[in-house]
Amino acid sequence: QPVWALKGVSFDVRRGSVTGVIGLNGAGKSTLLQILSKVLRPTEGEVRISGKALSLLDLGGGLNYEFTGRENLLLYGLIIGESKRSMEESMDRIVEFADIGPFIDRPMRTYSTGMVMRLAFSVVTACRPDVLIVDEVIGVGDIGFQMKCLRWMSRFVKQGGTVCMVSHDINMVAAK
Repeated sequence: QPVWALKGVSFDVRRGSVTGVIGLNGAGKSTLLQILSKVLRPTEGEVRISGKALSLLDLGGGLNYEFTGRENLLLYGLIIGESKRSMEESMDRIVEFADIGPFIDRPMRTYSTGMVMRLAFSVVTACRPDVLIVDEVIGVGDIGFQMKCLRWMSRFVKQGGTVCMVSHDINMVAAK
């Protein structure tokens, strides 16, 4: 007997809105976001997303832990389809948002999980997707950086961006 992570799920998300998904462990939240991000293919049905979608699903996914933070910012930008020139032009702004001080020029293997999250989220702030898909990664950071991310997402949504996020923290989803 197959086990379905998701069955009969259907929803529409309006542009410029936030959709929060909350549920117990094993409820299929991360599977849903992986399908939305095209990491997984749905067994049935289809997913349609208009515009450029960026996902923050797996901290450090695609990053090189031997590279410095700055080198990884460039690498991550290239992985998600940004040009080298665009990333170089945005580098100061991304580094400022990440706010990890001198660690930006140290190998990422010396980073805490929160610092990796700061790096990944900071790239998103410069790439300006139409849709942002976030799987609990913001909860990894300290409260100051969580608030900074939530403020950024609030401005992003007011400017027409769309957020789909998973969290175990109902207050974080409500804050959006």
